[in-house]
Amino acid sequence: MRPITIVMALCVIGLMAFCGYQFLLSSGIVGQTLKPGVGSFVINGCFCHSDSLDSSVRVWIEGPDSLQSGTEGLYTVSVYKDSNIAAGFDVAAFFGEMGIVDSIGTQLMTYNPGADSLEVTHTQPKFATSDTISWQFKYRAPTTPGIVDTLYSVSNSVNADGGPGPEDRWNFGENFLVYVTGTTAVKAQANLAGSFSLYQNFPNPFNPSTTISFDMPVSSDIELTVYDIEGREVETVATGRYQAGFHVVQFNANGLASGIYFYRLLVNDHSSMKKMVLLR
Repeated sequence: MRPITIVMALCVIGLMAFCGYQFLLSSGIVGQTLKPGVGSFVINGCFCHSDSLDSSVRVWIEGPDSLQSGTEGLYTVSVYKDSNIAAGFDVAAFFGEMGIVDSIGTQLMTYNPGADSLEVTHTQPKFATSDTISWQFKYRAPTTPGIVDTLYSVSNSVNADGGPGPEDRWNFGENFLVYVTGTTAVKAQANLAGSFSLYQNFPNPFNPSTTISFDMPVSSDIELTVYDIEGREVETVATGRYQAGFHVVQFNANGLASGIYFYRLLVNDHSSMKKMVLLR
């Protein structure tokens, strides 16, 4: 075979390999979170959509923040996607194992087979008429009790026009900590993790005031805080020791601009967050 023919053949093989690689990762890509890299291909960030993260995209994980060693929990990752019509995601755990819930919408993948642990990602961009898109996934705690595991998340908001553009945005989610307990501590931890419920504000959308309610079976120190879409603290609505029972507090948004806001209830280092809309 002549040298030029060999070169052409190598180019074709390389192109086929590249296209196959792109096709393999076209329906969801992993290795995008802030999880410390254990393989040589971890890149951290959705740079294929834009050059830098964008604070207008807000990503968060909800689910049990304590699990008994070796047990499994159900979790949700959500993204506020501004005006775009579709979104995708990637979630990774440092120690534990990931699992899929909806095999149609999510899948397990690894960016560097043999070196990286499995991560959960989307099978294709998810469309929704609302400004928030969510996916569910499973997480299994490691068998060693007494450690704190971390769930990492990232999500992108896309215009779904077939390619990257100025409208495409992405951001990392806040790291979600999971306390891995032993058999002797699991009941106490479960009571602590499930000791309160944060409800959706009413009315929503609202102008200028709304009620936020929460329920606690045991008395606890709490802090209820409102944040804007940039993650900046707007107001601490309630703080201090609250007795067991159902509580309702008022939030007045006088002086605030229309838009998306988030309120977070913190109870003994455990938190829950929800979204509300101020519409002038």
